[in-house]
Amino acid sequence: MNNGSRYLYIPLEIFIRELKGMLLLSLVAAQYGWKVVLGGKQAIFPVLDKLPSGVVLLKSVVPGEIKLQKEIISYGHKIVSLDAEGLLPSNGKSGVELRYSKDTIALSDILFFWGKEQFESVERVFPDIKKNACITGSPIFDYWKYLKNSNDNPVNQDQKVILIATSFPFANHIVGNEMAYLSVKNASGPDATHEYLEEIFLDAKVQEIVYPKFKELVKEVIKRNPTSKVLIRPHPSEGRFAWEEIANKYSNAEIQVGGEISKQILLCDAFIHFNSTTSIEASYLGKKVITYLPKMEPHLQNRMNKYALDASYVCNSFDEVFLAIDNHSEKIKPPSGNLHNIIHGFDSKEISHCSLLIVEALNKLDISLSQSRLPSKFELSLAPNSIKLRLRKRIIWIIGWIDYLTRIFRGKYKHARSYYKYGKSKQGELNMSEIQGELLNIATSLKIDFSDYSFKIISKNLFSISLKAIKNK
Repeated sequence: MNNGSRYLYIPLEIFIRELKGMLLLSLVAAQYGWKVVLGGKQAIFPVLDKLPSGVVLLKSVVPGEIKLQKEIISYGHKIVSLDAEGLLPSNGKSGVELRYSKDTIALSDILFFWGKEQFESVERVFPDIKKNACITGSPIFDYWKYLKNSNDNPVNQDQKVILIATSFPFANHIVGNEMAYLSVKNASGPDATHEYLEEIFLDAKVQEIVYPKFKELVKEVIKRNPTSKVLIRPHPSEGRFAWEEIANKYSNAEIQVGGEISKQILLCDAFIHFNSTTSIEASYLGKKVITYLPKMEPHLQNRMNKYALDASYVCNSFDEVFLAIDNHSEKIKPPSGNLHNIIHGFDSKEISHCSLLIVEALNKLDISLSQSRLPSKFELSLAPNSIKLRLRKRIIWIIGWIDYLTRIFRGKYKHARSYYKYGKSKQGELNMSEIQGELLNIATSLKIDFSDYSFKIISKNLFSISLKAIKNK
């Protein structure tokens, strides 16, 4: 028996993207004596000063969040990170600098990477990263493997299903396009230069060009495939109205929001996207992956992600998209991507391969074992930082509405009136009974006895997972 407990804290930003993989990682970590506390960012960050010292697994170390990193360290925690948006390497130097900085790298104990391609793209910009880098793959990929292994015949044979993943947060943001620009500026940090932002915002220009054409493409796909079911899946940061307006006009179309996209991919026959990381997931799950890429100026074309294109049938016209859907794609360049360098452990038959590598690295960290108990829900509700956050959110919301109605601040803060809507749509709510059921299913797949585990609800959107009796491994 260990004389104390090691705590691993996993704050989540977008539940539908990150949760299931992190549940798998939590079960593996608990096997090795870790007490895992998992939940939304808004539930964990304000109370980190009240939690026992441990390791915080961040979904990113963007330059704009260096203040957060310093606070975490000041509370006695160590920082590790696996970029949730790092499946596909960022475009060029500016793309890497949007996700990392010299200072955020230095403040991290370990930086995990999805694969060789992602690591090398960052190393070219920040050579010193090799000191604390670890190529492990991602628990999210472990979850894809779990899904693939547990679905023998997932495709609906009675009706063809076409899944369309839209990805236009700049051109169709849920609370206005200015929020998309503001989010990128905040992530870039105060030292971001005008030239740097100009290059990053080329991505916005690309979206603004393609978005109206993509809407027309979606309409044509629906009309030309009347016997197929067409599912439209907006990006979590996108507004639903434009896509609902299209879907509501056709009996064979449906908009899909909420829930995980992985299971929807398993059920589809063809997957259409634009510059989306889900292209890699769909490719791994054995689906026909199609992207629509209209002709653009070279400097804009270069903003397209090479790996998303390599995973797809790249179609430059509507007619080519229809040929690819109908299995007449001989004249279209076939996918040429190699997932082995993008996802570490791609060929491993061990479902928890990536999670095990991460836990092995965590086990080597020099941390003090803690006897401290986790605070109660009541104690956490009284945490000063938690109270400050709740007040701040309400003040921001009020200022947003005042500015929107009176323009007293010349509209500078009007976007803040949608503060709650944006947060709720992006993150969502955790259903604890569903989570417990999913943990049981994953544990069964991993051939471990879930009855040996303790699952406790700490507070809203926050829970813990650990072994009832911590065993040495």
